[in-house]
Amino acid sequence: MTELIKNNNINSLIKKFEKSFAFIDLETTSADSNEAKIVELTIFKVSPSLFESYHSFRLNPCVHIPEEASNINGIFDKDVQNCPKFEEISSEV
Repeated sequence: MTELIKNNNINSLIKKFEKSFAFIDLETTSADSNEAKIVELTIFKVSPSLFESYHSFRLNPCVHIPEEASNINGIFDKDVQNCPKFEEISSEV
């Protein structure tokens, strides 16, 4: 999604929709939805013919990020150690 924004290709995508919507992308500590903690949350909101907002948050999951997850998402414990917890940003979302 970030590449779409950087390349300005998003305008052609937006024009195809008639209602407002949001893309949500999560990076987590695990593929298991019962165990996963969010380490990055990105929200890209658009309305017809208009890019509205883009927010990306790095989050401290308060648990160790397994090597398998870090190898996929590129996010390591040191990258989120000083980031807010989800509860601290939830009202902004």
